[in-house]
Amino acid sequence: QRGLSYFVRRDDLLLIFVNTMWSGLGGEGRVETAWLAQTLRDHTDARHKLVLGHHPVHPINGYAGEYQRTIEEEAGRAFWQILVEHNVLAYLCSHIMAFDVQVQQGVLQILTGGAGTLPLTPATEYLHAVQCALDADGLRYQVLDTSGQAREWLRWPLALPSESAWQELTHGVQDAPFVLPNAEAAGDAHLVIWRFEGIAAHAADGTPQTLLSMWNAGPQLAPFWIGLMGAEQRVALLLSPEPGRSPRYWLGP
Repeated sequence: QRGLSYFVRRDDLLLIFVNTMWSGLGGEGRVETAWLAQTLRDHTDARHKLVLGHHPVHPINGYAGEYQRTIEEEAGRAFWQILVEHNVLAYLCSHIMAFDVQVQQGVLQILTGGAGTLPLTPATEYLHAVQCALDADGLRYQVLDTSGQAREWLRWPLALPSESAWQELTHGVQDAPFVLPNAEAAGDAHLVIWRFEGIAAHAADGTPQTLLSMWNAGPQLAPFWIGLMGAEQRVALLLSPEPGRSPRYWLGP
Protein backbone atom coordinates (compact mmCIF):
# COMPACT_ATOMS: atom_id res chain seq x y z
CA GLN A 1 0.00 0.00 0.00
CA ARG A 2 2.95 2.31 -0.39
CA GLY A 3 2.13 5.50 -2.20
CA LEU A 4 -1.55 5.60 -1.23
CA SER A 5 -0.90 8.49 1.19
CA TYR A 6 0.83 11.39 -0.52
CA PHE A 7 0.62 15.14 -1.08
CA VAL A 8 0.77 17.56 -3.99
CA ARG A 9 1.92 21.17 -3.51
CA ARG A 10 1.28 23.80 -6.18
CA ASP A 11 2.05 27.37 -5.12
CA ASP A 12 -0.47 28.23 -2.36
CA LEU A 13 -2.46 25.01 -2.79
CA LEU A 14 -1.73 21.88 -0.74
CA LEU A 15 -3.58 18.64 -1.51
CA ILE A 16 -3.06 15.76 0.92
CA PHE A 17 -4.38 12.31 0.06
CA VAL A 18 -4.77 9.86 2.96
CA ASN A 19 -5.39 6.12 2.92
CA THR A 20 -8.34 5.34 5.22
CA MET A 21 -7.85 1.59 4.77
CA TRP A 22 -4.24 1.42 5.95
CA SER A 23 -3.33 -2.22 6.61
CA GLY A 24 -0.56 -1.20 9.00
CA LEU A 25 -3.25 -0.21 11.52
CA GLY A 26 -5.73 -2.97 10.73
CA GLY A 27 -7.41 -2.02 7.46
CA GLU A 28 -10.74 -0.36 6.78
CA GLY A 29 -11.55 2.71 8.85
CA ARG A 30 -7.97 3.32 10.00
CA VAL A 31 -5.82 6.26 9.02
CA GLU A 32 -2.25 7.30 9.74
CA THR A 33 -2.33 10.58 11.66
CA ALA A 34 1.37 11.12 12.46
CA TRP A 35 2.33 11.46 8.79
CA LEU A 36 -0.62 13.80 8.18
CA ALA A 37 0.37 16.09 11.05
CA GLN A 38 4.00 16.21 9.94
CA THR A 39 3.04 16.99 6.34
CA LEU A 40 0.86 19.88 7.47
CA ARG A 41 3.64 21.19 9.70
CA ASP A 42 6.01 21.10 6.74
CA HIS A 43 3.60 23.22 4.67
CA THR A 44 2.25 25.75 7.15
CA ASP A 45 2.72 28.52 4.58
CA ALA A 46 0.17 27.01 2.15
CA ARG A 47 -2.87 29.27 1.95
CA HIS A 48 -5.35 26.60 0.82
CA LYS A 49 -5.13 23.16 2.43
CA LEU A 50 -7.40 20.31 1.36
CA VAL A 51 -7.28 16.74 2.67
CA LEU A 52 -8.85 13.93 0.64
CA GLY A 53 -9.72 10.40 1.75
CA HIS A 54 -12.26 7.66 1.18
CA HIS A 55 -14.15 7.26 4.48
CA PRO A 56 -15.93 10.16 6.20
CA VAL A 57 -15.04 11.09 9.77
CA HIS A 58 -18.50 12.31 10.78
CA PRO A 59 -21.60 10.19 10.02
CA ILE A 60 -23.82 11.57 7.30
CA ASN A 61 -27.57 11.33 6.86
CA GLY A 62 -27.88 8.61 9.50
CA TYR A 63 -25.27 6.30 7.97
CA ALA A 64 -23.17 5.65 11.07
CA GLY A 65 -20.83 2.87 12.12
CA GLU A 66 -17.11 2.71 12.76
CA TYR A 67 -14.83 1.07 10.20
CA GLN A 68 -17.48 0.18 7.60
CA ARG A 69 -19.06 3.63 7.26
CA THR A 70 -16.75 6.05 9.07
CA ILE A 71 -13.17 6.21 10.29
CA GLU A 72 -12.69 4.50 13.66
CA GLU A 73 -13.86 6.89 16.39
CA GLU A 74 -10.61 7.47 18.30
CA ALA A 75 -8.55 7.84 15.14
CA GLY A 76 -11.26 10.06 13.67
CA ARG A 77 -11.12 12.47 16.62
CA ALA A 78 -7.33 12.71 16.37
CA PHE A 79 -7.53 13.10 12.60
CA TRP A 80 -10.08 15.91 12.80
CA GLN A 81 -8.19 17.75 15.53
CA ILE A 82 -5.14 17.82 13.26
CA LEU A 83 -7.23 19.40 10.51
CA VAL A 84 -8.54 22.04 12.93
CA GLU A 85 -5.12 22.87 14.40
CA HIS A 86 -3.55 23.33 10.96
CA ASN A 87 -6.38 25.44 9.48
CA VAL A 88 -7.36 22.90 6.83
CA LEU A 89 -10.17 24.26 4.68
CA ALA A 90 -11.97 20.99 3.94
CA TYR A 91 -11.84 17.22 4.09
CA LEU A 92 -13.23 15.69 0.88
CA CYS A 93 -14.41 12.09 1.08
CA SER A 94 -16.76 9.53 -0.44
CA HIS A 95 -17.80 5.93 0.46
CA ILE A 96 -21.51 6.67 1.11
CA MET A 97 -23.74 6.89 -2.00
CA ALA A 98 -25.02 10.37 -1.22
CA PHE A 99 -24.03 14.02 -1.09
CA ASP A 100 -23.50 15.76 2.24
CA VAL A 101 -21.63 18.72 3.65
CA GLN A 102 -21.19 19.73 7.28
CA VAL A 103 -18.98 22.08 9.25
CA GLN A 104 -17.23 20.69 12.32
CA GLN A 105 -15.04 23.08 14.36
CA GLY A 106 -14.68 25.36 11.36
CA VAL A 107 -13.57 22.62 8.91
CA LEU A 108 -15.79 21.41 6.08
CA GLN A 109 -16.47 17.72 5.51
CA ILE A 110 -17.71 17.37 1.93
CA LEU A 111 -18.90 13.90 0.94
CA THR A 112 -19.76 13.05 -2.64
CA GLY A 113 -20.30 9.41 -3.54
CA GLY A 114 -21.79 7.44 -6.36
CA ALA A 115 -19.79 7.81 -9.57
CA GLY A 116 -22.91 6.59 -11.38
CA THR A 117 -23.93 4.06 -8.72
CA LEU A 118 -27.55 4.25 -7.55
CA PRO A 119 -27.91 6.21 -4.28
CA LEU A 120 -28.74 4.35 -1.08
CA THR A 121 -32.12 6.03 -0.64
CA PRO A 122 -33.40 7.40 -3.99
CA ALA A 123 -36.22 9.28 -2.25
CA THR A 124 -33.76 11.64 -0.54
CA GLU A 125 -30.42 11.14 -2.34
CA TYR A 126 -29.78 11.54 -6.06
CA LEU A 127 -27.21 10.95 -8.76
CA HIS A 128 -25.06 14.04 -8.97
CA ALA A 129 -21.93 15.80 -10.13
CA VAL A 130 -20.14 18.55 -8.21
CA GLN A 131 -18.59 21.66 -9.75
CA CYS A 132 -16.12 23.36 -7.44
CA ALA A 133 -13.89 26.44 -7.54
CA LEU A 134 -11.24 27.63 -5.10
CA ASP A 135 -9.69 31.08 -5.30
CA ALA A 136 -8.95 34.17 -3.24
CA ASP A 137 -12.64 34.46 -2.29
CA GLY A 138 -12.72 30.95 -0.81
CA LEU A 139 -14.45 27.73 -1.81
CA ARG A 140 -17.58 27.59 -3.98
CA TYR A 141 -19.45 24.59 -5.29
CA GLN A 142 -22.75 23.60 -6.83
CA VAL A 143 -24.26 20.11 -7.04
CA LEU A 144 -25.97 19.17 -10.31
CA ASP A 145 -28.50 16.37 -10.77
CA THR A 146 -28.94 14.33 -13.95
CA SER A 147 -31.16 17.02 -15.48
CA GLY A 148 -28.46 19.65 -14.99
CA GLN A 149 -30.35 21.48 -12.24
CA ALA A 150 -28.28 22.90 -9.37
CA ARG A 151 -29.78 21.23 -6.29
CA GLU A 152 -27.33 22.46 -3.64
CA TRP A 153 -24.61 25.07 -3.35
CA LEU A 154 -22.22 26.63 -0.87
CA ARG A 155 -19.82 29.54 -0.63
CA TRP A 156 -17.29 29.21 2.17
CA PRO A 157 -16.47 31.06 4.28
CA LEU A 158 -19.92 32.57 4.58
CA ALA A 159 -20.23 36.26 3.81
CA LEU A 160 -22.45 37.65 6.57
CA PRO A 161 -24.59 40.71 5.80
CA SER A 162 -23.70 44.08 7.28
CA GLU A 163 -25.32 45.13 10.56
CA SER A 164 -27.60 47.56 8.72
CA ALA A 165 -29.10 44.70 6.69
CA TRP A 166 -30.33 42.69 9.68
CA GLN A 167 -34.09 42.64 10.26
CA GLU A 168 -35.46 42.07 13.78
CA LEU A 169 -38.17 39.47 14.30
CA THR A 170 -40.42 40.03 17.29
CA HIS A 171 -41.66 37.29 19.61
CA GLY A 172 -44.95 35.61 18.73
CA VAL A 173 -46.91 34.76 15.60
CA GLN A 174 -46.51 36.95 12.53
CA ASP A 175 -46.61 36.82 8.77
CA ALA A 176 -43.44 35.75 7.00
CA PRO A 177 -41.16 38.81 6.74
CA PHE A 178 -39.95 37.76 3.30
CA VAL A 179 -40.69 35.33 0.48
CA LEU A 180 -37.89 33.54 -1.29
CA PRO A 181 -38.20 33.60 -5.09
CA ASN A 182 -38.49 30.37 -7.01
CA ALA A 183 -34.95 29.09 -7.57
CA GLU A 184 -35.45 28.55 -11.30
CA ALA A 185 -37.07 31.96 -11.77
CA ALA A 186 -34.44 33.74 -9.72
CA GLY A 187 -31.55 32.13 -11.56
CA ASP A 188 -29.46 32.21 -8.40
CA ALA A 189 -29.41 30.75 -4.90
CA HIS A 190 -30.25 32.73 -1.79
CA LEU A 191 -28.70 32.62 1.65
CA VAL A 192 -30.88 33.33 4.67
CA ILE A 193 -29.20 33.77 8.06
CA TRP A 194 -30.81 33.87 11.49
CA ARG A 195 -29.11 35.00 14.68
CA PHE A 196 -30.76 34.05 17.97
CA GLU A 197 -30.04 35.82 21.25
CA GLY A 198 -31.57 35.10 24.63
CA ILE A 199 -31.76 32.70 27.56
CA ALA A 200 -33.28 29.29 26.97
CA ALA A 201 -35.60 27.69 29.50
CA HIS A 202 -34.38 24.75 31.55
CA ALA A 203 -35.60 21.56 29.86
CA ALA A 204 -33.83 18.62 31.47
CA ASP A 205 -36.56 16.29 30.24
CA GLY A 206 -35.74 17.07 26.62
CA THR A 207 -38.85 19.13 25.89
CA PRO A 208 -38.32 20.89 22.54
CA GLN A 209 -37.94 24.67 22.67
CA THR A 210 -38.94 26.52 19.52
CA LEU A 211 -36.77 29.35 18.26
CA LEU A 212 -38.33 29.73 14.80
CA SER A 213 -41.12 27.82 13.10
CA MET A 214 -42.91 28.24 9.79
CA TRP A 215 -46.10 26.38 8.94
CA ASN A 216 -49.30 26.38 6.96
CA ALA A 217 -52.73 25.79 8.47
CA GLY A 218 -53.26 22.12 9.26
CA PRO A 219 -52.27 19.37 11.69
CA GLN A 220 -49.11 18.32 9.86
CA LEU A 221 -45.61 19.05 11.12
CA ALA A 222 -44.17 22.48 10.45
CA PRO A 223 -42.27 22.33 7.14
CA PHE A 224 -39.43 24.30 8.77
CA TRP A 225 -38.46 24.34 12.46
CA ILE A 226 -35.38 25.53 14.38
CA GLY A 227 -35.04 25.00 18.11
CA LEU A 228 -33.46 23.10 20.98
CA MET A 229 -34.30 19.44 21.56
CA GLY A 230 -33.21 16.35 23.44
CA ALA A 231 -31.73 15.91 26.90
CA GLU A 232 -28.67 17.90 25.81
CA GLN A 233 -30.85 20.66 24.30
CA ARG A 234 -28.89 20.66 21.07
CA VAL A 235 -29.70 23.08 18.28
CA ALA A 236 -31.75 21.24 15.67
CA LEU A 237 -33.23 22.01 12.26
CA LEU A 238 -36.21 19.97 11.07
CA LEU A 239 -37.48 20.01 7.50
CA SER A 240 -40.80 18.33 6.69
CA PRO A 241 -41.42 18.92 2.97
CA GLU A 242 -43.71 15.89 2.62
CA PRO A 243 -46.84 15.78 4.81
CA GLY A 244 -47.22 12.49 6.64
CA ARG A 245 -43.52 11.61 6.33
CA SER A 246 -40.88 11.79 9.04
CA PRO A 247 -38.90 15.06 9.14
CA ARG A 248 -35.28 15.42 8.12
CA TYR A 249 -32.96 16.36 10.98
CA TRP A 250 -29.83 18.49 11.13
CA LEU A 251 -28.20 18.70 14.56
CA GLY A 252 -25.92 21.50 15.72
CA PRO A 253 -24.02 22.22 18.93
